[in-house]
Amino acid sequence: MVKLKIDQKAIEVPDGSTIMDAANIAGIPIPKLCFLKDINEIGACRGCVV
Repeated sequence: MVKLKIDQKAIEVPDGSTIMDAANIAGIPIPKLCFLKDINEIGACRGCVV
């Protein structure tokens, strides 16, 4: 498990989780346009600003 803080909220997520997964687990909505899990990790559009 990985411990982290998002918006001052301490959470734990499984190893290998993305920041988008972590935010989702924490109930923190992040707008996203191009995130396709297991397809590409470049995220070049920066729509999510993560």
